[in-house]
Amino acid sequence: MKQCIPAVVAAGLLLSACANQETKEDVRREIDNQDLVIRELQKKNEDLMTRTGVLETAKRTLEAENAALKQKVASADTVRGVESQLEKLERELSSLGGGIVTKAHAEGVAIEVQETLLFAPGKGKLREAGRTLLKQLAAKLNATGGNLRVEGHTDSQPIRVTRGQYPLGNLQLSGIRALEVAHFLVSGGGLSPTRVSFAGYGKHRPVAANDTPSNMAKNRRVEIVLLKAGAPEGR
Repeated sequence: MKQCIPAVVAAGLLLSACANQETKEDVRREIDNQDLVIRELQKKNEDLMTRTGVLETAKRTLEAENAALKQKVASADTVRGVESQLEKLERELSSLGGGIVTKAHAEGVAIEVQETLLFAPGKGKLREAGRTLLKQLAAKLNATGGNLRVEGHTDSQPIRVTRGQYPLGNLQLSGIRALEVAHFLVSGGGLSPTRVSFAGYGKHRPVAANDTPSNMAKNRRVEIVLLKAGAPEGR
């Protein structure tokens, strides 16, 4: 009887070893299965991330297109508004005679007045006829509302400095002329001073090449810019 005990123990150990081996294999298979599931989940997650990125890109593209479309609509409305204002100004100013032109401006609409209607050559004091014209013009501007900026412009020909006048040349002359017109629109035309600003640009913003007397005459001008809402008064 005692001799049978080692055989039984050995058999038990063998069965235990076999059981352990199967358990290890089961665990290994389970780990492999879990690894496979994890890889599949990772692949799905990568696919989802890719799709999310594509959707985000598509969203940003649509938002940009929408913003561009809104800008086009706003620009079209602005153009229509400027065109309407120009037509109205042209009708109202037609009674003032020649030498006055209305045109679109980057900041609204502009009334361009030839130099000779307002000033003598190289001078910064308003002619009497210029005062009469500006008084008539101010009556029209009083009805428009909004802010305006008077801009002075010259040609590129250097002015003759006499008795210390305008030592800074055309830039100074254009500024003085703009100030003179702005001041008269307030003092003689009744415009509110809170509406009116001025700037002198000298030769630096020509509307024509300074290559002929005719073209230089086009550059010697005063522009009264009716500023659209939100535009800066001076620049």
